[in-house]
Amino acid sequence: MENDLDEIEHGKMQWIKVIDEFYKQFEPHVKRADEEMEKIEIKDEPAGIDCDVCGAPMVYKMGKYGKFLACSRFPECRNTKAIVKEIGLLARNVGKVK
Repeated sequence: MENDLDEIEHGKMQWIKVIDEFYKQFEPHVKRADEEMEKIEIKDEPAGIDCDVCGAPMVYKMGKYGKFLACSRFPECRNTKAIVKEIGLLARNVGKVK
């Protein structure tokens, strides 16, 4: 595959053909994994804080971009928050460059 990608870079092969050939071999593995892999359920975890919109408990949820906070009353309350981690750095004003 790496050699094929190099050939594409040098204009000696068409990327569509290379990707098509790769995917034809790869697709059965993806289908088999989808059928045979154990399905896991990621349960919500209590966050220990209340929703600032409705007062219900907030929970940690897992989304496609990672963990986030959400109201446990979803879909009635759609309040969500990103999880922000303090890392101990302060912004500083360096002034104007002359």
